[in-house]
Amino acid sequence: MKKLEVIIEPTEEGLWASIPALPGCISFGKDFKKLKENLNEAINLHLEGMEEDGEFVPEFKDYLFKMDISFFFKKYPISISGIAKQSGLNRSLISQYANGFKTPSLNQAKKIQETIRQIGQEMSYVSFL
Repeated sequence: MKKLEVIIEPTEEGLWASIPALPGCISFGKDFKKLKENLNEAINLHLEGMEEDGEFVPEFKDYLFKMDISFFFKKYPISISGIAKQSGLNRSLISQYANGFKTPSLNQAKKIQETIRQIGQEMSYVSFL
């Protein structure tokens, strides 16, 4: 069984996904987690419709997410400014943490850690076009 290719494109509101092997099957999510949830539902409905219509229903094991590399750098700005924007924390404050001038509170450190983990988790599913 192969992976089902999913093309991810940014919008101002979130992320769109299309599946070339399933023409007309698209999904949207405000973030990667919600996109994956909605994508599962869209694909299941699409495959049910194909089966009802007597069409060949492809089998797949998992998804292979693909995105344009320029989108990656817009969506995941890996810098102090990018981490600040993604986490909702002040850039100057994160810079002070990064340079050792200040120590983050447990709550602030947790927010930064969660942001970095979220970026890493989302990127573990994606290949570049």
